[in-house]
Amino acid sequence: MAKKDYVQICADIINTCGGESNIANVTHCMTRLRIQLHDETKLNKDEAKKIPGILNLIVQSGEYQFVIGQDVPALFAEFKKRDGIKTGGEVRDSNAVKQDGKAGRGNVFAGIMAFIGGTFSPVIPVLIAGGLTGAVLTLLTTLFGVSSEDGAYKIFYAVNQAAFYSLPVFIGFSAANKLKSNGYLGAFLGAILLYSTINNAEALDFFGIKVAQIAYNSTVFPVILGVLFMSVIYKYLQKIIPVYLRTIFVPLITMLVTVPVTLIVLGPIGNLAGTWLADGVLTVYRVAPAIAVMIIGITTPLMVFFGMKLRLAI
Repeated sequence: MAKKDYVQICADIINTCGGESNIANVTHCMTRLRIQLHDETKLNKDEAKKIPGILNLIVQSGEYQFVIGQDVPALFAEFKKRDGIKTGGEVRDSNAVKQDGKAGRGNVFAGIMAFIGGTFSPVIPVLIAGGLTGAVLTLLTTLFGVSSEDGAYKIFYAVNQAAFYSLPVFIGFSAANKLKSNGYLGAFLGAILLYSTINNAEALDFFGIKVAQIAYNSTVFPVILGVLFMSVIYKYLQKIIPVYLRTIFVPLITMLVTVPVTLIVLGPIGNLAGTWLADGVLTVYRVAPAIAVMIIGITTPLMVFFGMKLRLAI
């Protein structure tokens, strides 16, 4: 599936609406970009529906609603960059969500990728800074003769390693925010998985239930699954617990339920998937090495995306 060009979609929508000066206000709900116009006759509805990335155009109460999908905040962000356009914020419209949900059931994969992309995008600066610090270390040692025992080297090495070791914390925060849950609880879950008595711990159990030994610092898939589960629990508790008790009991119960389920069920799922993938590629390698190398080359970005380390002795 081709990646959406939100800058171009934004420009195309503005053009079909008669330019920036004709746009009175822009808001969005969970799936639609909502535009109010000064002069409705300037809108070219037929051309608007043909814009790549626009699923439909609905007119309700003088408002023009461009059906985008759950990645609509990314498109809305482009409108916010336009100084000549007045933007509001997110509006709630449960009917629109239901209608678009029925119309887009065949677009589940797009929704999943939008969630993953929305989770990883905010973390990209951390990955860039941490990754490129490795290049700085190489320059320091090869060109400037800096020793690995030097204080400057150790500090930059910490920058490089911390970015990836702590990735579950960043991803936990980002995923929870994407799900409109509590970002800090998502980060808390990532920090728990990295704690010394849990990360790669041997002989760990929970009331007699064995907890799998997993190096959570080398994978982000478990924390993503954990945050998905956590968000369901968190939102449910927000509904059933009285307001004056939520501050204490919602986060407490959420984590007491989420952490064991993540460690016992969700964590091993990601680890198992990575193991199966590695075993599958290794089997192919033994039969046809050239094909195995091609598979690794093609799928490596996806495996890194999900935090699945390919443990191959090739």
